[in-house]
Amino acid sequence: MRLVTEDLAPESAITSNLLQEIYRLRLAVKTYVKTGSAEAATDFSNQSSKAHEMIAKAKAHISFPERIKFINQIGEHQVEYVDIFNRKIIVNQQNRERLVSGTLDIKGPEVEKILSQIMQSSFNDGDVRGAFYAGKTLRELL
Repeated sequence: MRLVTEDLAPESAITSNLLQEIYRLRLAVKTYVKTGSAEAATDFSNQSSKAHEMIAKAKAHISFPERIKFINQIGEHQVEYVDIFNRKIIVNQQNRERLVSGTLDIKGPEVEKILSQIMQSSFNDGDVRGAFYAGKTLRELL
């Protein structure tokens, strides 16, 4: 019983908190991908710092070599995760935003109008297949 209360319980609390921070980090990524906002990117950065601090705390309080090995792997993966977010996700999100605001927002209404005309013309001509594909394309555009 002493092993559980003195060794495992404190480590369980630390690892549970670490897992919580990792999940929050993942949620911050999802929020950024969904919104693309600078606030979400800042939230990711803050959450990354919290996760890093929790990893350091786990390293300081866990003494079993096998468990330390796992904590070190988590730390390495967290560094890689943050690097990928900064180098790829932010860049891709910025590229997406440029495409949406620079191209789709400008040309989108014109394309929508043309597809609607094709859909109506196909319907009027009895071309069910043409109307279907024009409607499908219109839906995917929107």
